Amino acid sequence: MAATDAPGPGPVSPAEAAATVAAIRRFMERATEFSGHSALAGVVAGVATLLGAGALLARHGPAVPPPGEFGMVWGSVAGVAILSAVLFTVRKARLRRDAVWNAPTRMVVAALAPPFLAAVALTAALGARGPDGIGLLPGVWLLLYGAGLWGASLQTRREFQAIGAAAMALGAAALASPAPLGTLFMGAGFGGLHVLYAAVAARMDRPSARG
Repeated sequence: MAATDAPGPGPVSPAEAAATVAAIRRFMERATEFSGHSALAGVVAGVATLLGAGALLARHGPAVPPPGEFGMVWGSVAGVAILSAVLFTVRKARLRRDAVWNAPTRMVVAALAPPFLAAVALTAALGARGPDGIGLLPGVWLLLYGAGLWGASLQTRREFQAIGAAAMALGAAALASPAPLGTLFMGAGFGGLHVLYAAVAARMDRPSARG
């Protein structure tokens, strides 16, 4: 007598099907969403910005700093912010056992690169015009930074759209305000918004840390 075939799997319940779909969705989101943002990098960038703005205000008050000092202070702040972002992104990727230079990271860099290059070009052009041109840079930087964040938010959490919009609003306000207020806008924008970024990133990190 021939052996009977083993019974096949039973029907999948709606609850099991929903759980499977949710698991697939989480996997696909992780594969396409940049998750390397670090709250600590936001704290470092925010504190560095506030220290730079405080130093310039202490020396010059509400006035446009001399070109050399302006470039030295904000160039140092930018260097600290970029270095901390790279180091903490690499650290987080290693802790999560993810690739550092993955597809979401490349898409975020691609979104941020055009505003960054535009900022470099405009910094050179406006810086060559002396104090009048330098007075425009805080507004220009905030506008371009906000535009970059808005574009990058398509690969990150949508909360970063709000931060990008706030940076653009501050940039527009800085361009419409007297140039001597630029240092205050830098502190409020890059300092305050990076601290806000840190709070958002920390809130987003908690669920992943539990998982």
